[in-house]
Amino acid sequence: MKMSNEKFRVIVLPIVAIIVVLVIVLTMAANTYSAALDLAFGRGQRHVVDAGNVSEEAAEYYEALFPNPDAGTLENADPPTEIEEKSRNWAAETALKVTEEGVTLLKNDGLLPLARNSEVTPFGVRYISPCWGGAGSANMSMNFDYVVTPEEALDANFAVNAEVEAKMKAATPLTINSSEAGFNASSSAQPSGTSSTHTIFEYDPSVYDGTEASCKGTVGIVFIGRLGLEGDDQWSKPYDNGEADYAMQLTQTEREMLAFAKANCDSVVVICNFSNIVEIAELENDDDINAILWVGNPGAKGFQAMTEVLVGDVNPSGRLVNTWIADQTKDPTWPNVSNGTFSNTESGTYYEYEEGIYVDYRYYETAAAEAAAGNYAGFDYDEQVVYPFGYGLHYENDKVSQELDEVRFAGRNLIVSGRIVNNSSRMVKEVVQLYLEAPYYPNGSKIEKSAKSLIGFDKIAVEAGESEEFSLTIPAEDFANYDDAGYYIPSGGYVLEEGEYVVHLGKNAHEDWTSGTFTVDETLAYTEGSTRHDATAIGKRPSDGIEAVNQFDEVNRYISEGNMTVMSRSDFAGTFPKAPEMDKTAPSYIVEANAPYDSLNDPISGAANPNALLYEAEKPVSGADNGLTLSSLRGLDYDDPMWDELLDQLDFTDEDAISAVITYGLYMTQPLECIGLVQTGDNDGPLGLTATWSGTVGHVVACAWPCAPIQSATFNVDLIYEMGLAIGQEGLTNSIEGWYGPALNIHRSAFGGRNFEYNSADPLLSGKIATAIVSGARQNGLFAHLKHFALNEMDHARGSSHVYATEQSMRELYFRPFEICTKEAEFTEKVYDGETGGQKEVTLKATGAYMTSMMFVGPKFSGNSYELLTTVLRDEWGFRGFVITDFTSGSNKSQQCGYRVGNDLWMGMRTTALTDLDTATAQWAARRAIKNIAYTVVNSAAYNGIAPGSYAYYDMSPWMVGLIVFDVVACIVAAAGIVWVVVRTADEKKHPEKYQREGTAMSNTDRKSVSYIVNAVAALLGIIGVICYFLSGDDKSEMTDTFGTALVYVPYIVAVLCSLVGLFYANGLVKIAAFAMYFFSLAAWGMTQAGYIVNVFMGLDGNTFSFAYILTFLCTIAAAVLSVVAAAVKKKA
Repeated sequence: MKMSNEKFRVIVLPIVAIIVVLVIVLTMAANTYSAALDLAFGRGQRHVVDAGNVSEEAAEYYEALFPNPDAGTLENADPPTEIEEKSRNWAAETALKVTEEGVTLLKNDGLLPLARNSEVTPFGVRYISPCWGGAGSANMSMNFDYVVTPEEALDANFAVNAEVEAKMKAATPLTINSSEAGFNASSSAQPSGTSSTHTIFEYDPSVYDGTEASCKGTVGIVFIGRLGLEGDDQWSKPYDNGEADYAMQLTQTEREMLAFAKANCDSVVVICNFSNIVEIAELENDDDINAILWVGNPGAKGFQAMTEVLVGDVNPSGRLVNTWIADQTKDPTWPNVSNGTFSNTESGTYYEYEEGIYVDYRYYETAAAEAAAGNYAGFDYDEQVVYPFGYGLHYENDKVSQELDEVRFAGRNLIVSGRIVNNSSRMVKEVVQLYLEAPYYPNGSKIEKSAKSLIGFDKIAVEAGESEEFSLTIPAEDFANYDDAGYYIPSGGYVLEEGEYVVHLGKNAHEDWTSGTFTVDETLAYTEGSTRHDATAIGKRPSDGIEAVNQFDEVNRYISEGNMTVMSRSDFAGTFPKAPEMDKTAPSYIVEANAPYDSLNDPISGAANPNALLYEAEKPVSGADNGLTLSSLRGLDYDDPMWDELLDQLDFTDEDAISAVITYGLYMTQPLECIGLVQTGDNDGPLGLTATWSGTVGHVVACAWPCAPIQSATFNVDLIYEMGLAIGQEGLTNSIEGWYGPALNIHRSAFGGRNFEYNSADPLLSGKIATAIVSGARQNGLFAHLKHFALNEMDHARGSSHVYATEQSMRELYFRPFEICTKEAEFTEKVYDGETGGQKEVTLKATGAYMTSMMFVGPKFSGNSYELLTTVLRDEWGFRGFVITDFTSGSNKSQQCGYRVGNDLWMGMRTTALTDLDTATAQWAARRAIKNIAYTVVNSAAYNGIAPGSYAYYDMSPWMVGLIVFDVVACIVAAAGIVWVVVRTADEKKHPEKYQREGTAMSNTDRKSVSYIVNAVAALLGIIGVICYFLSGDDKSEMTDTFGTALVYVPYIVAVLCSLVGLFYANGLVKIAAFAMYFFSLAAWGMTQAGYIVNVFMGLDGNTFSFAYILTFLCTIAAAVLSVVAAAVKKKA
């Protein structure tokens, strides 16, 4: 006899349900995560639909040195192809040059350079597992032949102590942790060098016991390392067992290792393998430490450069990009390294930049000047500062000098000229550093001014025994100060105060070669309006589009009303920063500005508010048939009338297509057929194009460049331009058109987790280095995204933190690198010449994209700030291009607001859509956003080979073809299962004798019992799932409004209630309803958390799935399946 149909249904229907769930979940997930899947498994081949009116040669705008037609496709699989390796190795040659000039010699008692093949003994875990870059988006595989490890670097030049090396390799490092709340301990016992962790790794000093004899007669080379972080900052509280008071101190274990090296080696060199500066005053002052070399986080070729310096093949020429200090707790940023909290705002954490403009050397040089004048008792520069900003040594350092020939202020330009004299026996690459000392009026304007500010630099190669001249011209507007208090300009603005200015030709920020002076006879105010206190209005700054005035009203009011201290040179001691408050009550205007976005009534962009700044009553033209394609607009001015003709073709009846271009921006920009906009592939990486899926199928094969501080330490913009060109070529090889970098936030504090991504503590140096790399990359078709705009100096609680800083410090420090790069970065672009049928060149601004920060400028999310993204960025600075968010985890960030006020693209998945495209205001905003995206994309390598009138498309991705096949087969199997059940049921009615009956099948009572138990387990799992989601997932949702929260919780709670009702009301439909609600909540959970999930899989923040997070997923799946099983087991009464 055949199995009873009751048993058969119990077996088959759950299998069918699981198959259906898999099909739906996988299909929805694939649609949501298609960008990530394209990167992981390859996208389809590109095809160009040629208009046939232009020769192929005329449309080839970029020359790839290493053409790779299969880039980004499934055919381009591991291992790297020969052409990819050639491309990467070619780029690595430039990476080596960058690290050769960035590595900085800090101390040398004459030991260096070492003789080649001399005996050395390495020490430290970072010799075996170096800090190549940082965590998060700098996470990359370094297991490639082109990478030079510390072991390989030393072996190539020295006789390495094999006994010590072997003992380190055999040992398991200590994990130095803290039991304080909030500590992020490593999940691994080994220092991977890629995960964001506060754990410090080092070998137990006992590892070296018994090797004393082998160390005699050798040079000890001790590696001290700290990994850069993402999503958190360096640990600022004590480590256990008295190891260190915070991460930026040497640990006791490291001190014991150094003591062993000093006791047993003839001499000692310390290698500083970090970008977050560790306190090493004790090493500088220790006569038994003979030399110190800073290599930062050096990327693939940095340790090769290190040994080239050690043996003297390279004369070191790097200069420090931070002030290295002896005690972080005496730095003015120290009290506000950690955030405070508000008790009454939507996004509840905050940072207060109470130090104002006095960051890094701006504080230390000013404090020294004030102490010397008797105004700052107790400050001792020599005790606090170990190495000044701009410090670095050559070999034969005392035989190189600089002289000043002229300092002249004329025509609102400062001209400084002089010469470098090299009396050494080596060629030197010498850095010219100009610092300005501006007059400060504590009893007048009180505009804050540091004693010294870097206003110009250059790097010049000088052969042995020769001299070279230098000359720098600096516009006056570049060293004007911002009067945010309105002393001269009522609305705030830039001024150049009268008085005597001193130009310091510096060895570094503290020591001079010499100095000169010039005088400004009257106070010049960059305004077209009224002035006060005898200032002369001279119009807006020449580089601005509109006059710069105060923009951040809530921030300025918050400060002016005394809600935070602001450090002032007029009373350093009395205004020294204080620690932030916890559960602070925010003023009502801060609460109001931080309230959820009202898309209808917002005063700036409300669609139903006729008084709103961006309100539009009439909708734009839609769906016009003008016969244009975007490719015809390449090289045209942003304001060319043809843009309006093209944009009239936008079809606002196709809301899904319009919405996708603006909301789906994770590692790509979306295509839009109605205007011929093609898709781009974008990649992340502070160390180049290395972050996203590097080393996987569909992979990107690119060089791991040295970290940003090492790039900046070169002080060589020409070399960094070469680096930009090389990264652009890597983009051409890998079919990458957009790069999420460089990052231009300031080294505000040594504890800033992402300092390894950021250039320096100085805005001018940061901006000029960025200008060079962005210009070079764009020259080869790769558009950079300047990030993180703005105020993302600290990374802890970045998703929900307000940042309060004076508008002066914003404009002179934190915005300034972005401003410099936006205004100065340029490239020449090849475009089709309709008159000749060939090509011509046009010059365009190279900055094509911005990425907002996760922070709030005061109470407003940076991606929702009209003042930041439109008034300052576009109207003042003249930016033409698009703005994308960073990952938008955290609270109170409105996608609906973002694209209206200047944030054109959301770094998200297909999880949300624009909901208001039926209004005129929203349509005009979408039109602007699409124009900004299209303007950058058409002027990039995305249009290489696409002639005017032509367009391109991609085949369906291979993984999607596979998914469709799977879906079809699975649906056939599920349908067959259902048909089988129906056929058997019908057959049983006709031939009951064929099937098992009572006695051999389960009784009704048994079925009820089994169904009850299964249903009870489903209910229990559902309750556990809800609790786990509350504990681990709710704060990671991309949809943080009421709707987004309800989207997950409501169906989940309904599902649990259905499961509970099913315990008392024996009806199969209730259990099926529970299944449907569990499934719906699971789908909503996945969609609202898409960014976080991809973040984890790509290792962008070093985050991992917590146990509770995984349990949420497993419990929900299990509860859904068990609900179906319970329904199948229960026989109808």
